Amino acid sequence: MIYFIQAENDLIKIGYTNDVKQRLRTLRTMSPERLNLMKTIKGDQKQETLLHRRFKHLRSHGEWFRSEQELLDYIIYLHSPEYYRELLQKKPKASKHFSSKNPY
Repeated sequence: MIYFIQAENDLIKIGYTNDVKQRLRTLRTMSPERLNLMKTIKGDQKQETLLHRRFKHLRSHGEWFRSEQELLDYIIYLHSPEYYRELLQKKPKASKHFSSKNPY
């Protein structure tokens, strides 16, 4: 499962885990800032790496990225009916949604 977690300082963590609830608890324990889960999507470590590459120009440090409009638009797209419609119509290849060529 790939997750997007936002800190109070507006940085967004893009990560992968098998247990999102446990990962969020662990991160909250280690962080002095409030952390909020924005979105989760099905995916593996390879897709996480593709997202890290796609948004590398927004990287702050590690798996944390600046919450600029491009990244926020992508996360909003993941909530959109269009995203789910595409998933239902055909099983997209991971690269379609995770590559830098897809505007969302």
